[in-house]
Amino acid sequence: AFMLAFVLVGAIVAISSPVASAEAEKCRTPGPELGRFAPAVPPRPVTSEPFFNETGAPVTFADYQGHGLVVNFWATWCPPCIRELPALSRLKDILAPDGIAVIALSVDRGGVPVVKSFLEKIGIDNLDILIDVKGKVSRKTRASGLPTTVLIDQNGIERGRVVGYAEWDKGSAADFIRRCIGS
Repeated sequence: AFMLAFVLVGAIVAISSPVASAEAEKCRTPGPELGRFAPAVPPRPVTSEPFFNETGAPVTFADYQGHGLVVNFWATWCPPCIRELPALSRLKDILAPDGIAVIALSVDRGGVPVVKSFLEKIGIDNLDILIDVKGKVSRKTRASGLPTTVLIDQNGIERGRVVGYAEWDKGSAADFIRRCIGS
């Protein structure tokens, strides 16, 4: 029985190591549009801390389980965030057929009224109004600056992130995201 257990453990390790390596490899080579992309080493589970939608209802990353998720932390007072919002809006439409969600999670202290009027003013109507109250989710996610965009796979595991501006709707960015966090 001991020998059988030893052989089984050895087989599991031998199989899981290449699988883990192949998983990590999918998120290693972004195109030039995502040059600041840093893979999560090791990949890590995301926080269960809630953020809130336009009606004040709590939402968590687990609500997106089964789908890849592009999470952008931003604010209305952050020039590079504002610059990349239209690209994230287009990326949402590009990735929707693949079952990959794109969400913009605002850290604005003014909450829903500030974010809603801002998105209306700049003509973006396809991004949900989502608020990270008191920055709890961004802190637990270790978002070190704005904008920070985190790629989360369908199992709720962070695969990597970009800190700073990126051209999300250009070149091979969508293909990279599909490869990295698609099902």
